[in-house]
Amino acid sequence: MDDYFGLEIPPGWKTGVEEVSNNVYKVELRNTNEQVAGDTSHDLKASLEKCIQAALEIDVQMKHLSKGIARARGEY
Repeated sequence: MDDYFGLEIPPGWKTGVEEVSNNVYKVELRNTNEQVAGDTSHDLKASLEKCIQAALEIDVQMKHLSKGIARARGEY
């Protein structure tokens, strides 16, 4: 699968897709910190959309966490 249905994968995330059974797909997005957003479904496009949304939420959470750590250190 090359085009991912025209969906944009967030920067820093790699996509893995495996057909684990007949028309059942395991989708994983993995970032450089080895965090994973994953889903398994018959609907490949819906799984990709779900994983992309989860990856974006992880990115937001990590930004908030980084800011909190910087504040606690007096760097922010």
